Amino acid sequence: MVRRVTTGVPPFPADSEEEGRAFQFAGDPLAGSDLSAYLDALEEARAKTKVLFADKDDAWLDTPRTFLGNPANYHYYWFHLLLDEGRHQGQIILLRKYLIAGADAGFDPYAGLAAAT
Repeated sequence: MVRRVTTGVPPFPADSEEEGRAFQFAGDPLAGSDLSAYLDALEEARAKTKVLFADKDDAWLDTPRTFLGNPANYHYYWFHLLLDEGRHQGQIILLRKYLIAGADAGFDPYAGLAAAT
């Protein structure tokens, strides 16, 4: 996806089996799983991200790239990825606190966060 957006060159042929696997169009591999499976997958992705960033410095964030033909850098990519993550976290919080019958309106998703870092 990043290659397609940053260079305009598809990483693999459109509508190919590879594209389907990369974007999981074939279906959610965790479908039917309980919440813990999703939380485990999220934790695994976060752990891999931490490993990736352990080897990067601020200069890497400034590496020139493009986004749909416009100047960009890795800082731009990660800033927007984190904005998107924040939006989804907000959606999850709203669902848990207000839209699920019997949910605890006092739910604090950030409780204990400082202790976990």
